Amino acid sequence: MIDIYSPGNDNFDKNGNCTLFPTSCIAHFEINGEWTVTMIHPLDKRSNFIERDAILRVPTPYGELLYQIKKYDKSDYDIQVTAYPIFLRAKGLAPFLWDRRAVNCNGQQALDIILEGSGFSGESNIQKISTAYFEQMNVIQAINGDVDNSFINRWGGEIAWLNNKILVNDRLGQDDRFRAEFGYNLNGVKETFDESEVITRIYPKAYNGHMLPNNESIDSSIINQYSEPHPQIIEYSNIKLRADASDGDEENGDIICETLEDLYDALRQAARNDFDSGCDLPKITYEVSLVDLSRMDSYKQFKDLVSIILGDSGKIRHKKMNIETNQRVISLEYDCILEKIDSMTLGSDTASFFDKVGTATSSIEKVVDVKNNTIIAEKIQGIINAAKANLKAQKDVAHKQDVRAMLFEDLDPDSPTYGAMCAGTQGIQISKKRNETNTDWVWGTAIDFESVIADYIITGILSDKTGNFYLNLDTGELVMNDGTFKGNLDTNKSIKIGEYLILANKMKNYGEGNQGIIYVGEDHSDTYILMREAIGFPTPGQTQKRISLISGDASVSVIDDSETGKSVEVYVGDTSLWVKNDGIYVNGSKGISGTVRVKNSLTTVNGLVTGAS
Repeated sequence: MIDIYSPGNDNFDKNGNCTLFPTSCIAHFEINGEWTVTMIHPLDKRSNFIERDAILRVPTPYGELLYQIKKYDKSDYDIQVTAYPIFLRAKGLAPFLWDRRAVNCNGQQALDIILEGSGFSGESNIQKISTAYFEQMNVIQAINGDVDNSFINRWGGEIAWLNNKILVNDRLGQDDRFRAEFGYNLNGVKETFDESEVITRIYPKAYNGHMLPNNESIDSSIINQYSEPHPQIIEYSNIKLRADASDGDEENGDIICETLEDLYDALRQAARNDFDSGCDLPKITYEVSLVDLSRMDSYKQFKDLVSIILGDSGKIRHKKMNIETNQRVISLEYDCILEKIDSMTLGSDTASFFDKVGTATSSIEKVVDVKNNTIIAEKIQGIINAAKANLKAQKDVAHKQDVRAMLFEDLDPDSPTYGAMCAGTQGIQISKKRNETNTDWVWGTAIDFESVIADYIITGILSDKTGNFYLNLDTGELVMNDGTFKGNLDTNKSIKIGEYLILANKMKNYGEGNQGIIYVGEDHSDTYILMREAIGFPTPGQTQKRISLISGDASVSVIDDSETGKSVEVYVGDTSLWVKNDGIYVNGSKGISGTVRVKNSLTTVNGLVTGAS
């Protein structure tokens, strides 16, 4: 029986204001998707009770559920209705969350905090401990909003909307509820088969590029059930030799191996684990019409499907390939008039979009090579290649549109999806704010073919394509290999050039540990510049016979040439160093001549000193 309650009548323990007799009434259930009721009712005196915000009570696999009418369309003959779970009324009826916090809570505790004082209740078996700040949002946004601080993003889970109670468990349904055999022509089954991502032969690679000897591969037990192998190199960056590991890797869950043989064993096991997880199985989706199947002699093979509900899983045997895949009921249609399942969709468990984003982020966190302080270029390239592959897959399934741009907008300020997106051939614009006259959107984030413009770009690592130059925004580390920094530095603080250039004979005259800016070895070998502060040695007037001033790729040297009898002096003044050769300063043909006091920095071009400050 399908009852309707007029707006304002919340006495759901009693019969409604009217019993309806629709020609069609289907309840749609989808895992973490829409739960809706769509109904068609003839135009008669009973249809007068059908109006916006009226409540329908309909039978479902979860018992009698209440749905609020939000859309309807009247024609000359009937009225078509779309209704949504009444729990969504909490958006307006429950207290607005200005600043409510769930700190170190499990799922049940977090729901209790969100729903406190609302008149609605929640139930969860999620034991994960997490923290979220519910600030300036309504209850529905706090539970299922597309924001970082929402229950579904912090604790996860799958949602069932059960009147004034919401159920958010780690999963809906139960395992091993059914067994069926598909893979041959059935009028009631539409099969979608995709083996484009199947892997049946793994060449495992550990951190730092270690692979199994002699190009050894690990093969799936069902590799021969495909017409050809599906080989793939898979990198297990969490498997490392002790020599490649960093402090804290083991505590973070990485597998640290003492020897290559240990590492090989770990790689083999990791590959086997991936096969156990189903990477060798095709993606198969079945859309099953139980109405059509019930008319067939073979229906007895599928009778188990009649009693299952959303989220239940079971084994499906694919007859032609002779393989079994684990399938879940990811959506179903329930006939509320006949009170039985009308159709369902069975699909493999797959990671959600947010799970995939999380995985990509974790991969980026592991691309720094701590041995040489660079980003491992092959990992960066792998991430780029994966992104290109996903975008190509999107292009391949895209349908050409007649329009050049599309505008999506939600103008309800209280809606959890309030905002706008304009997508077209020139790029994408996104906004969450209207202008002062409320006539247009204030466009913020914009993406075109060459650039990204946004108030915030939140990321971990910015890198060039080779991995030689990168900025790690998590640590503040800027790494540049074989590059040139253009700009100004405070040399006293940044690169430690002292106030004076001082000649120092480290070993002979001043003892171990006295290091000046210009360093002369014990045997008067070539001198080089140390970027350190040094004052007070040697004394003015002291001379040395051999010195080279080396900077960059070139140098200026003064050598005591006793055979020619030329006099060469290296003179240390009160505040300067200068080199004398028959009264001429030896500084290079285009360098600085004279005595120079260096307080901050030297400028050199091809090894010649051309400036000082």
